[in-house]
Amino acid sequence: MKMFYKVQIQPSQLVAMYVRHCKQYVHQRVGKFKFITSDPHISLFSFEANVQHEQLLIKALRAAASRVALFDVSLNGFSYFTQSKTLFLKVENANVLKKLNQLFHDAFLETACEMGIELSNISVTDYPQITIGAGFESKSFVSLYNVFANEKYRQAFTADQAMLFKYMGRGQNKLISRAPFYNQVKQAVGQVGGLPQGTSAQGQMELVF
Repeated sequence: MKMFYKVQIQPSQLVAMYVRHCKQYVHQRVGKFKFITSDPHISLFSFEANVQHEQLLIKALRAAASRVALFDVSLNGFSYFTQSKTLFLKVENANVLKKLNQLFHDAFLETACEMGIELSNISVTDYPQITIGAGFESKSFVSLYNVFANEKYRQAFTADQAMLFKYMGRGQNKLISRAPFYNQVKQAVGQVGGLPQGTSAQGQMELVF
């Protein structure tokens, strides 16, 4: 039987707490919304595979992750997707993350192929971000973004592992495995694409209930 799998990275505890606080703020303003209960994360790629190959998938992902150095993720402010009415925390060095994710994804596909694992419906994240919520009514969406557009938040964290989840249906994901990145030489934010070094400044939480 085929199952849908997701590969993600999770932010630091400090960032995760901030994102949950944002979700709580939004909930108190507009009520329920899409992704209200989802754990803070950045999606990397997803795919379908036979559940009988799950242990091999874990081995393939860990092997691929061992070929990717630790890297920094720099966050800076908020943005949105108009069509899906999605509000999210921006990844400032998104181009760096996209390149590293592509290397990770390619290494995983190569290893999975060598192990004889058949993958389908493969999707790689085109715009890395941390979602706050989505699916808002137009009026609520405009009102929320007017608030978050003035919210100053800069923070950075080091991504040290990938998380493999299996989608169980009804919005539920089950953690299957963790895949540590190579930790000898960290990939600094500015080493790919010429972007500046990430900031470690604390974010300013100014949202008032």
